[in-house]
Amino acid sequence: MSHYITTAMLVFAICLVSCKSEVKPTNAETNVGPKQELDSSGNPVRMANPWLNSPCDVITDQEFYAVFGIEEKRDLANRDVLPGKAFCLRRWKKPDWREREIAQDKNPNIATNPESALVVEVLNYGTLAVASAQYEMHKKDHINGYSEEFTDLGEGAIWSPSLGMLMVKKGHLCLQLKLDHADNPADNLPKIKELAAIALKKM
Repeated sequence: MSHYITTAMLVFAICLVSCKSEVKPTNAETNVGPKQELDSSGNPVRMANPWLNSPCDVITDQEFYAVFGIEEKRDLANRDVLPGKAFCLRRWKKPDWREREIAQDKNPNIATNPESALVVEVLNYGTLAVASAQYEMHKKDHINGYSEEFTDLGEGAIWSPSLGMLMVKKGHLCLQLKLDHADNPADNLPKIKELAAIALKKM
């Protein structure tokens, strides 16, 4: 069981490191529209991450439970956060988790994950120009397996079928969601898009 938790944390830790290599905006990029505040020198003012101290409120307990039909005690639902990061990890048992654990004990080579996990992270790139550059880099270079694009979420969204992970751009922020629920990662797309739509209404 701890293997799946460690995997979810590791994937996002790797992504967090890769996302920190910010692309510096050029002088031309400072003309980013009326939403971007400029300092006295005409440079973009770095904006804050409003979800830094409340990452699990991006998708609340009630919203999360409703999407998956979860009962907290029955499904052993819990959540964890990373101090100083806008990162929320939610875990809960699958309906047939007992059978999955028994099957796994009998044959460790069979992947029968008894637990589901959802990671929600809000990445702050500080300015609109840098956020756009980072998003385009992930899209172009297929970082973390991002290979499909959607235009019906935020200012653009990219999807990694292999990891069950979605990145959505919204202003100077990027919302990143990873869902480990369906046995096939690509089958997590409908639920993860539903969750992203809920979060984007608050961003």
